[in-house]
Amino acid sequence: MILELESSQLHVQLINWSPTPDSAVLVFLHDALGSVAQWRDFPSQLSEKTSLPAVVYDRHGHGQSPPFLQPRERDYLHREATQILPQLLKKLAIQHPILIGHSDGGTIALIYAAFHTAEAIITLAAHIDVESVTTAGIRQALNSAPVLLSKLRKYHGEKAGPLFAAWHRIWLSDSFADWSIEIETELINCPALIMQGERDEYATQRHAGRIVSIIGDRAELAIQQDCGHMLHLECGSAVLAKIVTFINSYRKTISSQ
Repeated sequence: MILELESSQLHVQLINWSPTPDSAVLVFLHDALGSVAQWRDFPSQLSEKTSLPAVVYDRHGHGQSPPFLQPRERDYLHREATQILPQLLKKLAIQHPILIGHSDGGTIALIYAAFHTAEAIITLAAHIDVESVTTAGIRQALNSAPVLLSKLRKYHGEKAGPLFAAWHRIWLSDSFADWSIEIETELINCPALIMQGERDEYATQRHAGRIVSIIGDRAELAIQQDCGHMLHLECGSAVLAKIVTFINSYRKTISSQ
């Protein structure tokens, strides 16, 4: 379905959708080249296993949503977290979001939780700054651009080329070299599960550990063995089980307080 926001539209998929004002809702935030379809059945499986409604959406320039509203600049992740995502949650009357974000989506979840109330956040391969392995991974992707673009067109159609260009241009630009959300991450005070694949092509395990250490006692680190950057697809069953355990654990703690 197409959701009308204050000044734009987004393609949205609702799963097991019968929330009440007090319901927690799973909100899925895809990666820099992702879309609703690229999550595959991961959102529906997690919704079933947690008995929680879920929403998955394509950001502008992705999937079935309209093209980019603005050029992708240094603050593009902040704009998504502090402008677009709050509009979507307000439109759907979601007051208790559990944000599940992959890569760029994980970063958006972190920024949102720094400035807004979230019931919890779960990040998969999120970034809080630019590591050398990140830029090396992007340059490697550039070397196989024709193959990658062919795959992306299946999900993004004619938007695939602009999307791919926007991704590598901003992350490899001089203006983005010192980008960081470490200060924002220090403001997060909700339960957080920080997950990363052991063989992530775009980040080190130390990076995920830093996120946890910055958030503090409310954060939990989970390194998934034998997985790369797409850990929720490469190791889906194990990742699902870990997230379900995390959600059940923190919700039980809240209900007992």
